[in-house]
Amino acid sequence: MVQVRVTAAPEDGRATEAARRALASSLGLRRTAVELEEGATSRTKRFRVVGLDEATARQRLAG
Repeated sequence: MVQVRVTAAPEDGRATEAARRALASSLGLRRTAVELEEGATSRTKRFRVVGLDEATARQRLAG
């Protein structure tokens, strides 16, 4: 699990999109490779990362 904090307002999906972009940027991927899987209207969201294995994702997020 990864915690992402954004400053975008939770209106009209802005915060969700900001989280998606932040996650994609941190992973070095296009934002289209990060898909919202569940939680569109919830504070807790689940994203699917396409085209990157778990070990590589963890390594990139570790920094």
